[in-house]
Amino acid sequence: MALVLIFGCDDGGGGGDAGDGGAGDAGVAECSDGIDNDGDGLVDGFDPSCSGPDDPTEADRQCSDGIDNDEDGAIDLDDRGCADGEDDDEGDEPPLPQCQNGVDDDDDGFVDLDDRGCDDAEDDDESGEPDLPECSDGIDNDEDQLIDFPRDPGCASEVDEDEGGQVDPIAQCGDGIDNDLDGFVDLADPGCETGFDPIERNGAERAACANGIDDDADGLADFPYDPGCRAAGDDDEEDEMGARACGNGLDDDNDGRVDFPDDPGCAGIGDGDETDPPVVPACADGRDNDRDDAIDYPDDIGCDSASDSDEGGNCADAFDAIELAPGRRISGDTRGAPVTAEGSCGGRGAAEVVFVVRIDRVVEAFEVRTDFPETELETTLYVRRACLGPNSEVACVKEPTGDGEVGNRVRVNNPTPGTYFVFLDGAGRSGGAFTAQLDVVPLAACLNGVDDDGDDRVDYPADPGCASAADPDEVDLCGAGVRVLEYPVGNPFVLDDTRRGTTAFQGSCGGNNAPELVYRYDNPYSATLEFSVDHPETIGNTVIYARSRCVDTRSELGCDDGDQDARGVLRLERQPPGEVFVFVDHRIGQGGPFKLSVRVTRLDPGCSDQIDNDDDGFIDLDDLGCADPDDESEADPAQAPVCRDGEDNDGDGLIDYPFDPGCGAAGDGDETDPEVLPACFDGVDNDGDGKTDFPDDEGCSATGDDEEDRRRPGQCANNIDDDMDGLADYPFDPGCSAPGDLSETDDRTPPACANEIDDDRDGLIDFPFDPGCLAAGHRSEVDPDPPRACSNGLDDDGDGVIDFPAEPGCQYAADDDEANGAIRPRCSNGNDDDNNGRTDWPDDPGCSFAADNTEDSSGPTRRRCADGVDNDLDGAVDLADRGCSGANDDDEDDPEVQPWCADGIDNDEDGVIDWPMDEGCAARGDDCEQEGYGLCEGECLDIRVDAQNCGRCGRTCDEGVECINGFCGGLFTFEGVRRDVSPIDLEGWELCHLDTYNDRATQVADIVARCDGEYVMLGCRPVNAATWQLAAMGERDEVFFDTGSGQPNAQRTHPHNGVEWYFSAEWSIGFAPLGQRVNRNSCDVENGQADQRLCWHTSGGRLNAGYRCGQWMGNGGQQSYERAVWTSR
Repeated sequence: MALVLIFGCDDGGGGGDAGDGGAGDAGVAECSDGIDNDGDGLVDGFDPSCSGPDDPTEADRQCSDGIDNDEDGAIDLDDRGCADGEDDDEGDEPPLPQCQNGVDDDDDGFVDLDDRGCDDAEDDDESGEPDLPECSDGIDNDEDQLIDFPRDPGCASEVDEDEGGQVDPIAQCGDGIDNDLDGFVDLADPGCETGFDPIERNGAERAACANGIDDDADGLADFPYDPGCRAAGDDDEEDEMGARACGNGLDDDNDGRVDFPDDPGCAGIGDGDETDPPVVPACADGRDNDRDDAIDYPDDIGCDSASDSDEGGNCADAFDAIELAPGRRISGDTRGAPVTAEGSCGGRGAAEVVFVVRIDRVVEAFEVRTDFPETELETTLYVRRACLGPNSEVACVKEPTGDGEVGNRVRVNNPTPGTYFVFLDGAGRSGGAFTAQLDVVPLAACLNGVDDDGDDRVDYPADPGCASAADPDEVDLCGAGVRVLEYPVGNPFVLDDTRRGTTAFQGSCGGNNAPELVYRYDNPYSATLEFSVDHPETIGNTVIYARSRCVDTRSELGCDDGDQDARGVLRLERQPPGEVFVFVDHRIGQGGPFKLSVRVTRLDPGCSDQIDNDDDGFIDLDDLGCADPDDESEADPAQAPVCRDGEDNDGDGLIDYPFDPGCGAAGDGDETDPEVLPACFDGVDNDGDGKTDFPDDEGCSATGDDEEDRRRPGQCANNIDDDMDGLADYPFDPGCSAPGDLSETDDRTPPACANEIDDDRDGLIDFPFDPGCLAAGHRSEVDPDPPRACSNGLDDDGDGVIDFPAEPGCQYAADDDEANGAIRPRCSNGNDDDNNGRTDWPDDPGCSFAADNTEDSSGPTRRRCADGVDNDLDGAVDLADRGCSGANDDDEDDPEVQPWCADGIDNDEDGVIDWPMDEGCAARGDDCEQEGYGLCEGECLDIRVDAQNCGRCGRTCDEGVECINGFCGGLFTFEGVRRDVSPIDLEGWELCHLDTYNDRATQVADIVARCDGEYVMLGCRPVNAATWQLAAMGERDEVFFDTGSGQPNAQRTHPHNGVEWYFSAEWSIGFAPLGQRVNRNSCDVENGQADQRLCWHTSGGRLNAGYRCGQWMGNGGQQSYERAVWTSR
């Protein structure tokens, strides 16, 4: 192939041999020597680095080689040392002329073109300034005894050359033009002090009315919002005695528009002239100048006021600025946006979008954020007052790049009301998707100039509800007009005088009609607090008391009058975080000076101090209020946290604390499992005690617990019935999820193994009967595989008895040990322990299973279809037995005809056949496959609404009476204790027991057996009275819940349906209002809300004579009062 040179040929003229001037000769330029000198595969004229045949080198020039040759951070044409791409020296950077180098070279306070010594940008000498103009030379040139601008009216500005001349009507500061291209026009330009200034030139320092500072401390900063500012260039914010024309509330120019921002003649509140300009501003001309379908101020968002000369906003045509409203999220993508602006902290070379933020009132701050999942772009956020004015920047934040995290925030504190431009730019040079939101932080209520609580007093210090200007509300915590003082946390003492206080309070130890001051102490952590006025600075007879709620005397935490010293010292033990109201008062006298001190002894955090600090029955990490051991307060949140919401939030098949290893506490907000499994979930016996992990190891309170060997005083392995529900410890108490559980208190929502529901539809309900229930507190009834020893069908201990409930060694169906104990349980010992003529399981109704150690049959006896026993010995138990129509059925005997839920037919044609597959079947012996239906004369009918078969077949409602939920007219239900109940109202109730208060023969067990509906109601009244004096109702098993007998249980109740219930066949039966204390001796003798208390004596399993119906009390021989029990049918 021939090589053709595009620069021409040498004809060989001039002679010489082949070697003269040949390729590679020193005298031949590289771009015509026929050699690939730079090794890029291109030779001479084909090499783009050759500008011609005389080009001496084929190598790339420094200004086009893609390398930062002079290591100044700029490459090639971006480097100021490069004149063009052929320039081969990046470091050859000549110094900029003085008039464009950004330096005040002559130290006169003016830079570059703002310096009068600069003729133009190429001028290299800022000095040599001309003589000062007459209006800034310090001389009274026109001899009118007024010198220079602004005192001499002949001076339009400090650069006016004539003190005696007339003001130029078209001076730059009044011509409606942004002459200096800084984004501000006329009076809004920091270079303008009046509208007559001939030049909009900005000085080196911003004037007081454009510096972003509230110089006169009136809550307003700068032009156009501070009434003391005549223009942005005004250097004095001090307000005048009277308001200027554009802030006086008057229509001074009679154009129908008043003041700034509504009058087009007003550039700001401090503008002294409302007269409209000769040329109507674009924001008041009635035209849609920017064609955005919005016209003028205030409808067009591009208008800051009626005097605004541009409807397009201050961004002109450079950016299409987007209005950003508070709380609203805007999503977009910067790719394709302009690459024009940059902030002081970054953004060069990346595309940007611009948001308009309008602050129309004084606020604490505003913040724009991008930290949302939708944001992909690492950003630089910067804020300007003028869209096109880099010098107007007020904030700039560039987020770190390449750290794997995306999200940024820029905050402007104490912003002057007005318009701001927020630039969302790149942190690198790339663009991408973003989501942005504006958040506005309002001023605190005690600083916002508003009477928030409507007491005609505004803000601090005028409003007594304001402890300080930063107080977030004006509410009078201690009553109308009572000022609450803040005790500064961390201060050892405060000095004050009660003579300036009120006489509204007194403590339990003194303070009646004496002056007091109230302090609010915001206790930051669990601590012992000692408040004292026992100091020499304190006047005598000074009392000190404290409350958790200021006006509630019942919340008093303590009171001390100082005894002999007459100066109180109040010690508050174990005070949780939160408010404490401390009162400094007097026993007698008119008050006086005092010194109040506090001594703080910090305690373990409330969530690791082994105390139930909020008295809800749950301790430390078992409490909903505890997110971790360092949490100071056990106070429960309004909504259930993630680790107590009943949801498998992390999808690992484990739900909530204490079962999910991602939950460190009940109040934890994240179920995500840690990378390293906790000690109580790692499958290792870490403490070598032969027990591994939760729930088996007593050192484990939860799967997320990281210690197996802790020895804390948990309640679920201490052999005490801590919550007094008749059940003690794991696995028997529903409040215990493991032996290491800290609290026995039952959860608000019963777990699956204690909810009276056959959750796994295997025919067996709850602990101890369901083989899937390892404990009453477990949350799953699903049977284990392989089955445990007490439900595996084998005689594991070789005693001839197989499995629960027949095996005396099996305490529950999921028990894994059949071995019999040394002492036989009462229900398999061959004795009639309760002397009712029936012995052991299954004969004695007080025995639930052979290992039951209580033969007592007081309280409700479990129905045969929910007792875990194969009562008819047909091999099927409870709901799996064809003889059981539901859990309330008390007969397991099989019917002659197969029930629909056991006949192998899809009777309701829903595609599902029989129990347990068909959800409409309550049990295998249910007559109908539809929920709530009953078999009446061979037809399944909805007995919940059928007026001819209401609740049961054949019960007909009276004409015009509806059947509602199986009751004619609906069941009369209510909450709490009801007085004066009319018999007419007792729809749906059936009387199942009635006698007088002198009856002594009725067996309590017979009442329980007869009153077997879903609900039960107790009542009393004088004989022959028209209404029942007292009544209360609830679910049957809750009303008949055994609360025990004897003095140890004298104050024990069972709260349900707004009532405190108690029930014992050996002590007493009755109720009191919710929250009221009872004192059963053996009947209740308390007097609080006495008119709502009912009590009946019991003894030996029978009702006894007496005792109480409201305030009436009486013992034997009382035939004037009757008592009744009803049940729902």
